[in-house]
Amino acid sequence: MQKSAQMPQVSATVWYGYEFGLQSFSFKRNDRIFVGLSAQVPVFTGGTIKARIVSAELQLQQARIQQEYLRKTLEGQVKNLYLRVKEMEQRIEVQQKAVEQAEKSLRLAFIEYQAGRRSNTDLLDIQKSLLNASLQLNQIVVDYNLSQAQLYYVLGIL
Repeated sequence: MQKSAQMPQVSATVWYGYEFGLQSFSFKRNDRIFVGLSAQVPVFTGGTIKARIVSAELQLQQARIQQEYLRKTLEGQVKNLYLRVKEMEQRIEVQQKAVEQAEKSLRLAFIEYQAGRRSNTDLLDIQKSLLNASLQLNQIVVDYNLSQAQLYYVLGIL
């Protein structure tokens, strides 16, 4: 429809009839044929209508591309955060086992210390390794909670 509105249009009208008047009325001489020709030529707009149509189509295409980009970006963020949360869960399990091992090592070292087979510096080093393992576990738990909060934020739950 927009293309046809910009094209030239021509229409013709034919009318046949009698002309009645007060002077010299006669059926033979008073028949008349009228012919009319009508032409419409759109005013030259400098292509503004076509340019507006093209501009609107480009804006629509840009909006669709931006929507797809945002969808892909959000999808990537959710996937990465979900994988990070799962990784943190595994790291927590591993670090909990490391803390348990350090606690067992400290108990054995304390027994050996009481038996006189270990020095107090060995016992302090083992306590230090238990403390470091506990600190690492706490840091992993904090990172896990932050990652989970970020995931909930991106999903719109938080």
